[in-house]
Amino acid sequence: TQPSSVSFCLACDRWPFSLRERPAPRTAAWLLLPFAALLLQGCSGEKGRDVEYKEEPAGYQGAAKVNPWLAAQMMLEQMGTPAETRATLGKLPDTGTLLFIPMSAISSRGLAQEFLRWAARGGHLIAAAGGTDRLWNDWSDHSPPDLEEHYPLLDELNVSVIHSSDDAPQTVEFPDSEEHRLQPHDKATLDVRTRRSDVLAGDESHAPLASFRHGSGRITLLGSATPFRNRWIDQAGHADILHSLVQMESSHAVVFVTSSRTNLWDMLATYAWMPLAATVLLIALWLWRHLPRFGPAVPADHSSVRHFGTQLDEAGAFLSSRAGSAALLAAAQRAVVQAAARSGLHRDAPDFMEQLAARAGVSAPVMQHALGDKHSDHDLITTAALLQRLRHSL
Repeated sequence: TQPSSVSFCLACDRWPFSLRERPAPRTAAWLLLPFAALLLQGCSGEKGRDVEYKEEPAGYQGAAKVNPWLAAQMMLEQMGTPAETRATLGKLPDTGTLLFIPMSAISSRGLAQEFLRWAARGGHLIAAAGGTDRLWNDWSDHSPPDLEEHYPLLDELNVSVIHSSDDAPQTVEFPDSEEHRLQPHDKATLDVRTRRSDVLAGDESHAPLASFRHGSGRITLLGSATPFRNRWIDQAGHADILHSLVQMESSHAVVFVTSSRTNLWDMLATYAWMPLAATVLLIALWLWRHLPRFGPAVPADHSSVRHFGTQLDEAGAFLSSRAGSAALLAAAQRAVVQAAARSGLHRDAPDFMEQLAARAGVSAPVMQHALGDKHSDHDLITTAALLQRLRHSL
């Protein structure tokens, strides 16, 4: 019901309403208070103290995620040396450039000889056996990919890769420079006893870093490039070692080349081999199901082949039983009338039946019956023969 003006005025006079004038809560609302207390108690206690929070680093994001030399590149640029990172080398840079490249990118003996000639003309070649995969997550707990047994570049230099169990820090001393500390990570070292190295980390039989003159240039071999990646370059003396290597030959530019596994098919074979194998298997099964097989021809099944005359007989019996004999003679009657019209005999003429009967050699009533609609099964064949003879005569 609509409130009266008096009650409305009283309500306006009492505004604003105080909390004391609100109606008391109902009994059902009071019953909810114990359940609320139990819920609040469940939010703490033994279960709450048993929760363990563990932080796991996800690794770098953005450009640093796909470029392991980004920190080294930015450091060199701040020190006045232009640096860039390439997915593939392409054309060899000018001499006087420091080229940092994975050994796996030098995939043939001829290519290794070409790089050695480039270094002999004044270039500085730094080749690393491991730690060059640009898609490898440095924050992962898994071990890095295994090294290859043979590298064409090392074969040309008569140097071999040695797996060492010692990961203790090594001292690197440069000519006219102070010592720096190198912390190996992948336990990959080199046997460089056949080379006279002027910069060496460790001993010649297990050297994580070795650098020596080659013609007018220099070659530096690394067991692993992990110390110079984004995560590790700020540890020990890794940044100082890289900067000293650049200053040894007064390189005017630095080119970093990421791992040679930049081919699409290699990446698919490495990271998507399971769906690819399932797809190939599915295609093979589909081809096996649909392609014709070779071998002796299967004999044809003649049990269901019917003669043409038999098929016509069955079709005629069907039409005769469903539509009657008139349906079987309708096409022949139309053919006779059309042939007569082409001969000058029109059906509207009063002597049309007599002229047709004279042409066929029968009486007019027989012709009238042949062109009519009422026929029996007994005279069907006779009537059809008459119509056929009359059509030929016209």
